[in-house]
Amino acid sequence: MMSAMREDQAFAMDQAIERGDEAALAQLLHDEPRLTGTPIPVVRDWGEEMWLGLHRAAEAGAVSLVRLLLDAGASIDARTRFRTPMHGRATALILASQHGYSEVVDLLLDRHAAVDLLDANHRSALSYAAQAGHAQIVGRFIGVGGGVDPVDDQGRTPLHWAIAGGHAGVAIDLIEAGADVDHRCPKEPGGYTPLHRCATQGEAMDAVAQRLKQAGADTTLRDPRFDKTAAELEASNA
Repeated sequence: MMSAMREDQAFAMDQAIERGDEAALAQLLHDEPRLTGTPIPVVRDWGEEMWLGLHRAAEAGAVSLVRLLLDAGASIDARTRFRTPMHGRATALILASQHGYSEVVDLLLDRHAAVDLLDANHRSALSYAAQAGHAQIVGRFIGVGGGVDPVDDQGRTPLHWAIAGGHAGVAIDLIEAGADVDHRCPKEPGGYTPLHRCATQGEAMDAVAQRLKQAGADTTLRDPRFDKTAAELEASNA
């Protein structure tokens, strides 16, 4: 059990991170180096998760604090925790990628953070960056050679997320990087390929659809729900 003193120090660390107070955080870590591994309770919709200072700093986009914590020995690939496996398990890299903090992502990758770790929803940092359209971060992941087709618990790849989010440039970058152009998503809605997703997005995804075809996407594939090809789906939505 954590002592009352450590609890107070963890609270003080959390407050210092929230304020962006590098001097206060440095002093706390000097006085108690174990704080890098001391959990901080974070209330979420589904209950109380346990985060580390590194997670809090990454979520805030505080690159100087992330660097300070790493220099003090914080575990770069540590995960957030919850009492069941249904939530949490995010790394600092995942949190920074969700929010588009490219400087934090660059620092974490330069310090060799693992790019292919998945959270409780089987989603990678790349998946979240693609969904939000953070093109610079997506490009950095492509550059370091991580996999571009991690499949989450909904069966979606980053390419599916980019198209669904309306981020044509990111989608094209993923296609150029070798993303699977015919990956079928079994859920939401079942059987959709990236071309099917483009068909439901209208003209905004015309360039992506064209690039998919150039990359060899199979235009004859039908979704099992409506039994339509992407072209037929597009025509029915016109």
